[in-house]
Amino acid sequence: MSLVEALAEFKEKEGVSDILNANWYTIATTALAASSAGPEVVKLYRFATKDLDLEKQKLVQRRIKEAVIKTSILYGGPKALQALFPLFKDLKEEEIDSYGPRYDSLNDPNDGEKRKEKGRRFFEKLWTPGAAQENLDFNKKYSPDLYLMTLHSLEWTSPRTPSSTSWRRNWSILLL
Repeated sequence: MSLVEALAEFKEKEGVSDILNANWYTIATTALAASSAGPEVVKLYRFATKDLDLEKQKLVQRRIKEAVIKTSILYGGPKALQALFPLFKDLKEEEIDSYGPRYDSLNDPNDGEKRKEKGRRFFEKLWTPGAAQENLDFNKKYSPDLYLMTLHSLEWTSPRTPSSTSWRRNWSILLL
């Protein structure tokens, strides 16, 4: 089975027709990046954006880049770059989506604190508030740098809409 055939089957199993609400391609992207098959992200992107207008292509591209950036903490920066650089090199000038929410907010003095709070809330959803605080305290006691890395990473990895339903749905798709 070719990659495109596997992606088509994965897409069909999810059953979401609006590409901007679908998760199949972000899940597949992170799987490819983590498994050292990052260069295949180009095929995935072209398959996912086939027949889409340019603006939707850019939004899909943005979601793919965000998925790789946010999950790179799990599999490392080099694999993330191996997934992103081939995609970047494949894009035509007019196809490049250069929006960066964190970059664009660098001059907002309150943004760092907003992201930290969002990350903390996400961590509390995953662990429950008490367990999240115990984990952070444990990290701080034994390795202050791990504590800071965890807080910093949470700023980057917290989802836009951390609903437990979407997480369950995403994991169930992944396990199909």
